Parts: sequence; C-alpha cells; structure tokens
Amino acid sequence: MKKQTSLLLVVLLIGCGGGGGGGGDTPAAPTVSTLAAWSSEGSSATLSGNVTPNGLPTTAWFEWGSDASLATYNTTPALQSVGSGTTSVSINGALSGLSNGTTYYCRVAANNSSGTSKGTIVSFTTKAVSKWISTFGGTGEQSGRSVRQTSDGGYIIVGSTRSLGSSDVYLIKTDASGNAVWTKTFGGTANDEGFSVQQTTDGGYIIVGSTNSFGAGNADVYLIKTDSSGNAIWTKTFGGTANDGGLSVQQTTDGGYIIVGSTSSSGSSDVYLIKTDASGNAVWTKTFGGGVSDSGNSVQQTSDGGYIIVGYTQNGPYDVYLIKTDASGNAVWTRTFGGISDDGGNSVQQTSDGGYIIVGYTYLSPAGSRDVYLIKTDASGNTIWTRTFGGTLSDEGYSVQQTSDGGYIIVGYTYEAGYQVVYLIKTDLSGNVVWTKTFGISLAATGYSVQQTSDGGYIIVGNIIYSAMNGKVYLIKTDGNGN
Repeated sequence: MKKQTSLLLVVLLIGCGGGGGGGGDTPAAPTVSTLAAWSSEGSSATLSGNVTPNGLPTTAWFEWGSDASLATYNTTPALQSVGSGTTSVSINGALSGLSNGTTYYCRVAANNSSGTSKGTIVSFTTKAVSKWISTFGGTGEQSGRSVRQTSDGGYIIVGSTRSLGSSDVYLIKTDASGNAVWTKTFGGTANDEGFSVQQTTDGGYIIVGSTNSFGAGNADVYLIKTDSSGNAIWTKTFGGTANDGGLSVQQTTDGGYIIVGSTSSSGSSDVYLIKTDASGNAVWTKTFGGGVSDSGNSVQQTSDGGYIIVGYTQNGPYDVYLIKTDASGNAVWTRTFGGISDDGGNSVQQTSDGGYIIVGYTYLSPAGSRDVYLIKTDASGNTIWTRTFGGTLSDEGYSVQQTSDGGYIIVGYTYEAGYQVVYLIKTDLSGNVVWTKTFGISLAATGYSVQQTSDGGYIIVGNIIYSAMNGKVYLIKTDGNGN
C-alpha cells in the first residue's frame, strides 16, 4: 500500500559579489565576497566566502534565511576570526535542519574596528527529498528485518513471511519510490527466517538467517547467495544438532562473507562467528562466551581487516558484549557494558574516528522499564559516553549508523498513546538528541533497520503487527529531518 511519493530535484546556484571597504594605506572595514552556497542533501548546506581584514583584527560570519533581502536573518553558530592581515582569507559555514525543497539566501559579513561589511546575497535550494511509506505482504504474518539502498537507487529488504503457511525467508526488491520490483521466498516445509541482507559487488545479494528445514537438525545458520534478480545461486547451512542461527552478514574485502549469530550445539548458547569464501564455504569458525547465554547480533569488518561484534552475554544479568577480533577471528579484546539489571547490544558500527557506536537496550533499575541504550567507545572499546532514550514504557534500539554530519541515526521502538510505534532518533556527534520521530501509531509497529540514503534522508524497515493489517513489512522513507 503506497501512501506518498515526491520527486527528487537538486539545484545548485552560485553567485559572486563584493562589499565593504577597500584597501589602501589606511586600515579600513573588511572587504568581503560571498562566493557560493550549495546543498548536497535535503536538510543541510555549505556556504563559502572570502574576507580581507585590511590590517585590523576581524571576525566574520554568515547571515542566511528565507527572506530574499535578508532583512531578517539567522547567523551561523560561531564567529570566525580571520586575523588582521591584508590578504584574502577563505571562510566556510555549514547549515543543518533546513526544510527540503526550499530556497534560502545567504551572504558573508565581517566586522573590525573600522566598520561592518556585507557581501552580495546568493541563493541555494535544498533537495526535495522523497518521502513515502510502503507495506508488503500477503495473507499471513510478515516482517522486515534488514534494508539497504541498492546501486540503482532502490532498496533490498529481507525478513520473513507466513503467506504460504510455515515461515519462509522473504526477499523484496523495490524501486526508488518503494514500489515492489520483485519478491522471492526461500525455505522448506519448516520455519525459515531472514535477518540480514547486503548487496554484493557482483550486483547480487547475500542473506543470512536461520533454517529449520535444512541442515544438521533443529535450527541452523542459513546463508543464501542470489543474483541481481533474487534467484538463488547457492545456499549453505552451518551448525550442529542443537539450535544455531545467523543474525548479521557482510561481504568482506576478499570477496567472502562474515557471519555472526549464536550456537547451542556445543552446550550453552555462544556467540558464533563464521568466515566463508566467496562460494560460501567455511574458512574458519569461532565461538565466544562462557556465560549462561551469549549471542552475537551484529558484525562488521573493521579498517584493520579484523571484525567487531556486538551482542549480549549473561553472567547474572545480561550485559552488552563487545568483541574485537583480528582477521583470523581471534579475540583481541572483549568489553561488557551495563548495570545491575539486563542490557543488550543489537547493532555496532565502526565510526570515522576509529572507535565504535553501539545501540541496544538497558534497564536503568531492576524495577524500571527498558530504554534505548547508545554507547560510544574509542578504538580499544573503552567507553567515551553513553546515552539513554525513551519514556515510561518499554523502548529499544535495533539499528544505528553514523550519518554524513558525524552524528548518528537510530531506529527501534517506543510507546505512544499506548501503542508500540517505530522510534527514529537523530543525534549529534556527542549523542545528544537533535530530533525524534515516531511512525505507525495504532498499528503496533517496530523499526528494525535504518540507513541514511544518498539524498540525505533515511530508509527504515520493520513490521506492523496490528491484526487488521495481518502483519506487514513496513518500509518508510523520510527526508533528512525524519519527516
């Protein structure tokens, strides 16, 4: 069911001009020129200009707004000192939180003891970022667990469907507007599920999940490689006679795949890390744990060729469990995070500073409700800061990604007006909330996966479990402000 679609348009306008005092032997007001203003995303923009101090200590700033004459305007957050020289100095400014598809105006301004100068006004137009909601599914219950933007600008989704009776892996390819291009199911007569998908370098897809239809018995890790049309090229299973499952997969730099999940085939549940070649054959497997119950929920190859894993471990209460390995899967270090009650990690990503960002859940007290738990660490896994988000009822974060502005985008669930809803949180670099959005009120909805898209917006997948909708995959495209 398609609710809303809008077209994308990028406009770049560059203007030049000058203003203010001139040079000469007597110090004068600054000379300024506004060089350019452009928007590469729907909610942000970059400004640039030149300032010549003309021999006096000078500060500069940008003035901007939606008024073409800038009779009323905003200023960028901080003044920039440009010294007291007699040569031109380049300055830049960054804006965020802008409205999509909107024209703005700006100019550079500067001040010294001889006066204030303002440059020519130039304009720029932010992208009209597409926004829509789509649902997918048949007569049974469906769920979307992972989504990624594809090279053609569309999206690939994996989850599960019960439209044919028992649960099957459900793969959906959409166009850029969220319309289904094709759907595929994989599995047998028992229950099978997909939890993670990624487009591969050959244009096809790699999927991991669990299968009760194939393998050594009970549940096993289920790895599926498809071509670009979603047709299976090969499938593999991993595990023993007890319950095993894969929750996260990524193609590695050597063309193979790294998988994480859990295994109970060696006794108690352990983190299960599997490295395969490009054909899905196991190169090595590793287990980590030792607690009563341990699981790996998310894995990513790191810049040093090793891997970072997050999940949970139980030695008394559950704790967030962070594991760094080398390229051969040997543990380099492990860290746990949490308090006196249960905590868990659902998603991890290496950040631009070499550290890691983690999202999951925490109980701040044994009698309290569950909250979204965001943890930033350094490259050695030591805590830099933690943040919690949520209300008086249960909340949880399932997916986190660093965004192009250095902050973070999180998706999970919260409660609003008594209903479970998709919970989208945008933070700054320090984990402070910039904005939050909710979707699916009255539909009992959850968001499991989020990614920033090439237009600066966000794509979210989850599910609707409200009985009248019969359980559907819930795909949401927002602009850069989460609308």
